[in-house]
Amino acid sequence: MRLLLCLAVTACGPTPNTPTPDAPPVDSPTTDSPSTGRCDYTEASDDTNDDVPPATGSAEQTNLTFGQRAIVCGSFASTHFDGDITVDIDSYRFTVASPTDVLLRLGGAGLETVEFVGVDIYTGAALDQLVSTLTFYGDHGVTATRLPAGSYSLTAFALASAAIPTTLAYELQLSSDMPDTRCPSVTSGGFAEADDGGNNAGNDMVTIPSGAPPSLTGGNDSPEATGLSLDPDMSVRFTGELADVAVADQYEDKDTFLFITGESTNEVAVKLEWTAAANLDYLLFEASSAEANTRAITAGNVGPEFKTVSVKPSTAYWLLVGAKVGSALPATYSASLCGAAFTP
Repeated sequence: MRLLLCLAVTACGPTPNTPTPDAPPVDSPTTDSPSTGRCDYTEASDDTNDDVPPATGSAEQTNLTFGQRAIVCGSFASTHFDGDITVDIDSYRFTVASPTDVLLRLGGAGLETVEFVGVDIYTGAALDQLVSTLTFYGDHGVTATRLPAGSYSLTAFALASAAIPTTLAYELQLSSDMPDTRCPSVTSGGFAEADDGGNNAGNDMVTIPSGAPPSLTGGNDSPEATGLSLDPDMSVRFTGELADVAVADQYEDKDTFLFITGESTNEVAVKLEWTAAANLDYLLFEASSAEANTRAITAGNVGPEFKTVSVKPSTAYWLLVGAKVGSALPATYSASLCGAAFTP
């Protein structure tokens, strides 16, 4: 099993990292997570629930069959640091009886103090096929995905360059989702790209070369100033056209839109749609940063690209839309953004 991580504590390359397992159990027994009335299952085997090779543990069997909602409670132990980057890894097994759209959220006081925290969803006979992943960012983490009927594991992980000073409790919340109702396509109006310039590079903002990390362009370009503040239960639309441009980049043309989250907005769903035979992706950055908070990237030419991520309230973001090299261009697109507020 592999965790698809890119860490601040290690160099990020083109292939996923595989974290080392938890340290062997210490002499004193591990205290498992305290149960609360909110929890449908509470972690019970922290010393043996790391199933990320070369660890030899196994996912805890929760005996939960997901219906509309389920909460799994656990904790990242302060005594499991392996001397490298792994603070703690906990896996939980559950079942889905019929195909279901779900939202998975991760919350917990103090998790923001850990360098990298997230959750992976796995399936398959050996629970080693990655389905979806989330990263804790801001005050929680969230991902939306569709789960066919079958067995799954939730693998919660905390990674850092040193042990955490105290054990941190967390909640994994699974809830049923109606993505097209939660964030329907906005099909008219909105903000149209206006400042790409004659060379189609006026709003690039970030270079994304092959084999190297993204970086700010450092040129005279500027993001599309949409003037929009995205509040909870609000939907907005950005539109544009990606041109056929010869560049030393993974993307032939890129368009970047500036928007601000509302004072209580801590989740954003982005749905990118197009009709041309082109491979379009989008990336979300905090404004003036070349480190993406999320990437909606596939190898195919069929949309939509649709993801839900956690964001920080009252914060400026760049939404970058790009056309992969080799795409049939020009290609017009429409991006629908939907704001939400979630209480972790």
